[in-house]
Amino acid sequence: MNKLEFSKEKQKSALDNLRYSYQRMDLLIITISSGGLYLCFELIKYLVVNKVQIDWSIKISVAFFVFSIILNFISQLTGIKTNKNDYLMEDLNIKNSFKLNENQIREQEKYDRNAEYASKLTEKLNIFSIVSFLLGIVFISIFFLFKFE
Repeated sequence: MNKLEFSKEKQKSALDNLRYSYQRMDLLIITISSGGLYLCFELIKYLVVNKVQIDWSIKISVAFFVFSIILNFISQLTGIKTNKNDYLMEDLNIKNSFKLNENQIREQEKYDRNAEYASKLTEKLNIFSIVSFLLGIVFISIFFLFKFE
């Protein structure tokens, strides 16, 4: 195996690992945010039954966990749009043996712009989802830290 083949194989492996990492992060966000929501709702139920005022930190935590899940879901949709446009762009290349006429070049550029836009949007949504998820954890932690001194 020469250097170029080795480098291509290593690049492919890195891309596969990157995809796996993104999938794991999505699962972690959804799982832990859902668990955080369950904890908050059980805590709210306990507080209501015992006629204890529901603390602001719990309410904020619920909002952040819900927001995190919603953002993650939207990022999945924008990820689908990215992949669809990438597929269509490469399909155009393959069907025409990379010999595109002027209209096909414009169509390919449109797919590329759409994919790039959706990809950037997906990245931003993922970042906001992670931040929201972390803030949910912070606010539920604040409740437990200051209520049970």
